[in-house]
Amino acid sequence: MYEFTDINKGTGEDNLDLSSVAITYDGVLIDSEVPYYRTLNVSGRELLGRKLKLYGIPGRDGGLITENQIPTRKINVEYLISCDNAIDFRESFNNLNALLHRKREVVVSFADEEFYFKGILSKVKKNKIDSNTIIGEYEILCSDPYKYSELKVIPDTSYIVIPSGLLYPILINEIEIIIDSDCEQINIHNQDTGNKIVINHNFKNNDEVKIAYEKGKVYLNNQNITGSVDYILSNWEDFELNSDETLESNHCSNITLKYNERLL
Repeated sequence: MYEFTDINKGTGEDNLDLSSVAITYDGVLIDSEVPYYRTLNVSGRELLGRKLKLYGIPGRDGGLITENQIPTRKINVEYLISCDNAIDFRESFNNLNALLHRKREVVVSFADEEFYFKGILSKVKKNKIDSNTIIGEYEILCSDPYKYSELKVIPDTSYIVIPSGLLYPILINEIEIIIDSDCEQINIHNQDTGNKIVINHNFKNNDEVKIAYEKGKVYLNNQNITGSVDYILSNWEDFELNSDETLESNHCSNITLKYNERLL
C-alpha cells in the first residue's frame, strides 16, 4: 500500500497535496486535471512472472518448455472521487473519460518513480457508488512490460562505451554518425558481440547518417535511405547494446547515441 495525503474533498483546481502515486497519462497529470479525483493505490509494477508453454511427453514425467517469455504488464490504479453534489460528480467522470480513452498506447508515469511505462486503458472495475463518492479501479495494459528512463545522450565521440550497472539492454533511440571519408559502405557494430548494421550507399566526407532504430528508419543528411540497409549482412532485428559494451563504426569521425534505460 502506498502513502497518500488527505483524501478530503477538494476541487482539484488547487490541489497542492497530490497523491504520492499521482498518475500522469499521455502528458496530463490526472490528479490535478480531474476535479475531486485522487489516486489512492497503484499495483502491477512489481515482480512479473514468465509466460511458459509446456508440451507433455508421453511416458515421461514433467514436460518440455516450448515457449518462455515475459508477458504483458497490467497496472491497476485505485482512485477516489468524492463530491458534494451529482453535477460535480458527473463532471469529474466526464473529464476522466476524456483523458483516459486513447486509440494507441501512451506514456504513463507515477509520482513515486522517474521511469515511465507505455500503456493504454483496458478495463474498468465496477464499483458501488455511495451517494456522490466512489472508490474505483481501472486497468492499464502495457503490451511492452518494461519501463523506461527519460532520453539519455552520449554525444560526439569516436566510439561509445555503454554505461556500467545497467540491468537490461538499452532501448536504442537513435545513432548519429559523421562520415570521415568518401566510402560506399559503413558498418556500425557492437565490438563485443559482433552484431552489426551495414549500410550500402555512396557516402561523402562529412555526411551525417542517422539511424532512427526505434522507428526502423535510416537517414542521410535528412533524406530517407532505409532501402540502403543490407539486411542480409546486418543483425538489424537482433542488434542490442548492454552495459559496458562498445559501439563503433568504420568511416566515422563522430558517433552520438540516444537511448533509454529500461527496467522491469
